[in-house]
Amino acid sequence: MSMDLRDVAAGERRFDEKEGGRRVAELDRKMSRIMVTCQSVEIRETLVGSEMKGKRLGKL
Repeated sequence: MSMDLRDVAAGERRFDEKEGGRRVAELDRKMSRIMVTCQSVEIRETLVGSEMKGKRLGKL
């Protein structure tokens, strides 16, 4: 009986590791998507900011 319980526990642990790995990968993908979005927003803000400065200085 104790062997069966140990096997079940090992099986559950393996399943958890697999599921955990999948969840971590999913979170990584979501995080990188969020970071890319943030970067493009920052770039856009920088471009708009420099355009505004240029207009204020009468360069554009």
